[in-house]
Amino acid sequence: MVEESFPPFVQLENGKVVGLAIDILNAVADRAGLSLSYIAGSASAIQAMIAKGEADAIFPLAVNPERRAQFDFSEPLLSAGGALFVAAPHPAPVDLGQLAGRKVATPATGPLAAFLRVHAPTAILIETRDYLGPLNMVVAGQADAAALNFQAGCMLADEFHPGRLTRPDDCFLELPLALAVLKSNPDSAMIIDRLNGAIRSNREADALSRPEARSDMSR
Repeated sequence: MVEESFPPFVQLENGKVVGLAIDILNAVADRAGLSLSYIAGSASAIQAMIAKGEADAIFPLAVNPERRAQFDFSEPLLSAGGALFVAAPHPAPVDLGQLAGRKVATPATGPLAAFLRVHAPTAILIETRDYLGPLNMVVAGQADAAALNFQAGCMLADEFHPGRLTRPDDCFLELPLALAVLKSNPDSAMIIDRLNGAIRSNREADALSRPEARSDMSR
């Protein structure tokens, strides 16, 4: 299962699942000898289908301790970051302490809401059903900031609200993204082991292809 609108990592184009994360996973799966098919849906639909056994895995999913209790994760395939978007021309907050008493909108289903409850407890958290909602609320003056994945937030801001939001300079949280399989799935260990073997193989091949590695080998 993949989220149907999570650019630039995953998105639907003419009914086909595409994106940066999909390109990376397809390359690793091909090396691992795994055949993948993608089902796109909303974040809430993904959780329901996985729980019912109607899909084998979720990708990309941010790795955190809470999710490790439910899922087995592959090694990270790429990383993302949580960032704060505010109305232009105001500067984006440089630390979470500046959110005290401020309204912060963020998707309810992602990892950022849980992180902000702990690390910005005095912020007024507004949870939305999708990624565009928080940006819409900031532009409309209904929220002081939107907490979103940096890459997805920048793309959505440029597409739907050009010039009306300040692009953040930094992320308040770095998130490794991986493929996740329910621990109750009998094939979870096999899937993860094969993917991890291919990921390590790719990294070793990349390391050997670097100029400094070739120079060391020729000595």
